Amino acid sequence: MVSTVPQRSFEIEINGQLVFSKLETSGFPYEDDVMEAIQKSHDGKPVEKITKSRPPCVIL
Repeated sequence: MVSTVPQRSFEIEINGQLVFSKLETSGFPYEDDVMEAIQKSHDGKPVEKITKSRPPCVIL
């Protein structure tokens, strides 16, 4: 589940487990890391929190 909540946050939960929070990393996750977490969950393996992120995009 991908959800947005106030304060310009972006969070990703898988099966109720928070696996990424923009408020904690100040950026957005890499797609490969998100796909890896989804695959691990699908395979019944433990999902680790995503801690790497890219800087948020800036529109000038």
